[in-house]
Amino acid sequence: PDMKHAGNILIASLGRQPENTLLHWAGSILAWRNTFMSQAVSITGKALWCCGEELGEKAVYLRYELGMFHFIAMDWPKAHEHLNCVYVSVNSDKVFFPYRTLVTTQLAAVAFSMGEQ
Repeated sequence: PDMKHAGNILIASLGRQPENTLLHWAGSILAWRNTFMSQAVSITGKALWCCGEELGEKAVYLRYELGMFHFIAMDWPKAHEHLNCVYVSVNSDKVFFPYRTLVTTQLAAVAFSMGEQ
């Protein structure tokens, strides 16, 4: 794919719709794809913010992505915050999440890295 062209289209679209969650999410994937992890974290955070408070609490996939970005960066407290939110959601709500068992393992790894049991 032509990443530069995709980036230009995404920037133009965000200029027209600056609070579009889907465009921010796409931007985070584009940033991650190009190894710009700090931008991917920032853009995913903006996507979550665009959801608003009520929907943001239920944005499990965005929270999982944000948790994994922090996991990769070894920012354990932030990874724990987001992955725990995902864990609670998928175990208490009627939420389809294909990585349900993986979240438990990832959350345990984060807790271990933080020195918790």
